Amino acid sequence: MGEALTAYSYEYETHRGISKRSPRTSFGNANNIKLWGGVARRFQENILDPYKLANPYKLANRREARSLRSEARIAGLAGTFESLATQWRNETKFLSSITDKALHPCYQRIIGLGPEAIPIILMELRKRGGHWFWALESITGENPVLPEHYGDIKNMAHDWTEWGKRKGYLL
Repeated sequence: MGEALTAYSYEYETHRGISKRSPRTSFGNANNIKLWGGVARRFQENILDPYKLANPYKLANRREARSLRSEARIAGLAGTFESLATQWRNETKFLSSITDKALHPCYQRIIGLGPEAIPIILMELRKRGGHWFWALESITGENPVLPEHYGDIKNMAHDWTEWGKRKGYLL
């Protein structure tokens, strides 16, 4: 039992980078029992087993946790996008030049959000319309708009949303 505890504690500590103890350290002395008493107790009660730590269920939970962090990040990104888009709309509503609108600092910051902003921009394009074509083309490097649709914002938006569906950005 002592060997398993030693191996686990060494692997855990070196993985986490929290200890510079030698691999021979065990739970046998008083200091280690104070530090690792809870872990040792769980080993003894068969609650914590190093072989169970790497089971697929645990890995699925890690993926799920990663997915939740990603969703939280996207939610934060959506909030950032919404505030920038609102400010951009308010400050450029009287501009007639698409170039001036696209060069506005808020629009440039939206472009700077990168590929993670593509689904948000496509949903905004689908919901409210607007001149998001420059941003989409800047981020993706693609332009799915058919030549006969240039200048027709409704058809251009349709071409981009269809592109988003094909690429998996929209349902």
